[in-house]
Amino acid sequence: MPVDDFFDHMKHGMLYMQGELADVDLSEQKLEDLTVLETNFSRAKFNKSTLKRMTFLKCNFSECEFDEAEFHTCQFFQCNLQGASLQRIHFERSTLVDSDAKQASFHEARISFSSFMKASFEEADCAEASIEKSVFMECAFAGVDLSKAVLRNVCLIGADLRSAAIDGLDCDTFMLMEADLSERDLRSLRLARANLMKTSFAGANLAGLDLAGSVFKEANLQRADLSGANAPMALFAGADLTGAKLRGAELSMANFEEANLQAADFGGANLQMAMLNRTKAGAARFDKANLSLAQLAYADLRGAVVSGARFSQTDLHSAVIEGLLTDGASGTTLPTDTARAVAELYDPRRLAPGDAGE
Repeated sequence: MPVDDFFDHMKHGMLYMQGELADVDLSEQKLEDLTVLETNFSRAKFNKSTLKRMTFLKCNFSECEFDEAEFHTCQFFQCNLQGASLQRIHFERSTLVDSDAKQASFHEARISFSSFMKASFEEADCAEASIEKSVFMECAFAGVDLSKAVLRNVCLIGADLRSAAIDGLDCDTFMLMEADLSERDLRSLRLARANLMKTSFAGANLAGLDLAGSVFKEANLQRADLSGANAPMALFAGADLTGAKLRGAELSMANFEEANLQAADFGGANLQMAMLNRTKAGAARFDKANLSLAQLAYADLRGAVVSGARFSQTDLHSAVIEGLLTDGASGTTLPTDTARAVAELYDPRRLAPGDAGE
């Protein structure tokens, strides 16, 4: 019997290859320390089984059942898991590489300390899954359902989530790099302390979200709506916020250095102690904003509006303020410090030989 041969190879630690195990029932079995190559397990059952230190290469698991199975230190390379049921599994310290899990179900799965590289989760059901301390690199997520999933210390790199179901997705200490969430309504998410570097949120709705301490470095936030967002100490350095809405947002101590803020709307926002040095803020609105102790050194504020804004020791050193509308603004600002400006322009590389001694 093929299944007996399979267990015989496992008993002796021998490579098992090119087996035909379609429709076999391996439920509630203990599978350990075996490498399996080019074997067909289609429609097989592994429900409530325990798999430890198993390696599968180019195996077919299409439409298999793994419900409530336990995976520990397992590896799947170039495997087919299309339509497989992996509901309520525990996938720990395991790897899925260059494999296809399209339309598979990971509903209520628990995934930890695992890595997924160039895998397809298109149209997969990951709703209510719990994922922690895991990495997803260049995986396909078109149509994936992540609703009510909980992600903790998870890294997604290069993920296109524009068509993903993400209602109620709960993220904390989350890294989403070089991903795409353009034009999405993200108001049901929790993204506090998330690293969202180089991700596109163009036209996305993040209004009212908790973004405290999150990183949007070099992110695309063109036309994004962050009205009323709670983002103290968030990092927006080098980000593009052209035409973004941030009215009433909590942005104290946020860092916007060298960001593009042209035509952005910060009306009524709290920018106390925020860093806006070297920003491009032409035609931006800061009406009734709190700019106390904010730093805008070398900022381009041509045509910007600060009507009714509150200043207190606000640093406008070397800022470009032609056409700045200040009606009703109150408080104190720090003008250009000539000595500081000269010192900052000093570049020893421009000195000709012998100049330093003259």
